[in-house]
Amino acid sequence: MPRHSPILVVTLALALAACGGTTDPDAGTLSIRVDHPEGAYPHKVGLGASLPRGFSGASVTWDMGDGSSPLAGESPYHVYWAPGAYDVVMRARAADGGEATATTRVVVTDPVPREYKSLYEELTGHLRHADERVSAKWDGTLSGAVTAAWNLPANSHAGDALLDPGYYDVTVRYLDALAGLGVKAIVVEANYPSLTPTFNPNYRGYVDYFRRLGDEVRARGLRYVVEQNSLLPGYSALPVEAYYQELKSQAGSGKVRWGRERYEEALVIMGEIKPDYFVLVEEPTTHDSGLGVTLSEWVFHVDVLAAALKEAFPASTTKLGAGSGTWEDARYTQAFAASANLDFVELHMYPLASPSLSYFDEMLERLDMVKSTAPGKALLTVEGWPYKAKASELAGGMASSEVFARGVYGFWAPLDQRFLEINAKIAHHYGFAASGPAWSRYFFAYLDHGDTSLSGRAALDVIGEANRAAGLAMLDGKVTSTGRVFKDLGEGKGLPRRVP
Repeated sequence: MPRHSPILVVTLALALAACGGTTDPDAGTLSIRVDHPEGAYPHKVGLGASLPRGFSGASVTWDMGDGSSPLAGESPYHVYWAPGAYDVVMRARAADGGEATATTRVVVTDPVPREYKSLYEELTGHLRHADERVSAKWDGTLSGAVTAAWNLPANSHAGDALLDPGYYDVTVRYLDALAGLGVKAIVVEANYPSLTPTFNPNYRGYVDYFRRLGDEVRARGLRYVVEQNSLLPGYSALPVEAYYQELKSQAGSGKVRWGRERYEEALVIMGEIKPDYFVLVEEPTTHDSGLGVTLSEWVFHVDVLAAALKEAFPASTTKLGAGSGTWEDARYTQAFAASANLDFVELHMYPLASPSLSYFDEMLERLDMVKSTAPGKALLTVEGWPYKAKASELAGGMASSEVFARGVYGFWAPLDQRFLEINAKIAHHYGFAASGPAWSRYFFAYLDHGDTSLSGRAALDVIGEANRAAGLAMLDGKVTSTGRVFKDLGEGKGLPRRVP
């Protein structure tokens, strides 16, 4: 068996068994096509059958050799969730009772380093559960949801690098690389307080950066999504922690000031940057600027802010919305869905499960709730990625650079691809306006876990190396297998359908 051929065509002698009818004695041979007959788990294969003469319109079934239910149709897809060597048997039954059978083998490998095996197995189990749940709901109809992705350099965490013309050029190259993968909506972060003059004397340069980038996005016929989050200490190149401490020391008046400054930034975003979709907050508990903003305070702030923006810009076509993570209180989703001032609700998926809850189950329940209580509300999920952490690790909080640094290695690619596929099914089932992931760098490059130069380095340094590797890959026109899967999903390809 060739180890590196993308397509394996196995032509076998036709086995015919008369079952109450006759068969064509010159029926020829039966061909089975298996794309990617070998790969790491969880491994998806696409199958194809070329039927001999006399079998036009025959029923075709597939035994995948892993104990799963048989598949029907001439070109189905299947995911193998565990390593092993699997014998695939295809049977074609003609209208007159003639039967043709053929067999081939799929080899599924386990390339996971020892230190990550138990984590990989746990995450695989969560993804398999999610895939089964979502596949049972989705009827295979493509909804027209557009693919979205983060333009990772376009983030005010980068600080004054945004003012460098060379950095802007990098951002545009990233934009073009994403457009080459079929991305239709570009997501950026213009985070508070980077557009506030009392904090950032260079704020006008930041506004100009995001405005110009929006022009580039629209010139390519794409949609522009701007998230107004908060700079995160430890991630931001700007010295934001002292600013947050100052606000916190002012107690209630600090929160009032925080709300006013966020509103003033939002006016600039609406009036000058002019996104197609404006996310007023996503993940409220992550982005409360260290002030301990409560759920009711966030809901009030977002609702009042959205109303004020619509009053200030009555002719604007910008859609306003807000979102939360699936791990956050479901009342955020309920409140944002109920707000008459919001046009859309967003949900993020990072951790796949807690010790007691599947966050995919939680996501489906929230989406069902929004559809039933606010059927006119648009849905987005323009951020997320499978968090490489066990459920038992999540008590320490979400935004861990150490955990994000685990995900830079190429052996995670099969999990990342299954995550993208599951979310594409969710987007089509619920008719999302836009759907896509955060860590788009993995569409272009992963790092090698065997690279000894990464040993002992700080998490943010490792993430920086991943960003550099992605940038170099873009210059060379390279795309990873994850990038190819993402492109195919955006085109509606490679999505297993239920067969009636």
